Amino acid sequence: MNRLLATMPALAFAATLGAPAVAEASYEVGLAAYDEAVASRKPDHPAYARAFSAWSSVAEEDRSPALRYHLGMMYYFGIGGAPINQPLGLELIEGAAADGYALADAYIGLLHDKGDGMMVPNDESLALERYERAAEGRNCAAIKRLAQAHEQGDLGLAPDPERAAAYQARVQDCVRR
Repeated sequence: MNRLLATMPALAFAATLGAPAVAEASYEVGLAAYDEAVASRKPDHPAYARAFSAWSSVAEEDRSPALRYHLGMMYYFGIGGAPINQPLGLELIEGAAADGYALADAYIGLLHDKGDGMMVPNDESLALERYERAAEGRNCAAIKRLAQAHEQGDLGLAPDPERAAAYQARVQDCVRR
């Protein structure tokens, strides 16, 4: 909640600068609310609704990959007041991945790795491809999953302790988002 309150003056100031600044500030307000909701570990936390409201209000002006990814997740799972719309959610997440947002590639990799049982089939080769793209963007989850896959021989790979160790060494330089 403190991070959310800290962003409110920035949003007021951004309004004096025009639409791009408002979109950026709204993204930050939404991100603070989203982080608060995720930290609560409650799928119905009211901060999800604040995040959805902040992001959907600027979605036309702000086509950033990060915004599209987060809105996509909200539509995919129907959280924060977003109606469940898995095709739209997946389209937004895929678009963010196509624009180089590593977290989106990592999530698409996860969907192919596990299969979501609905729209995304289990496909190890596609999962591997997406994890590798996300790892190029220094995504922590992808780097850790690739280390595990090389260690255990998952995702259609033969066990390769040297490659596993190389990915494990990259974990210290990875980014969460």
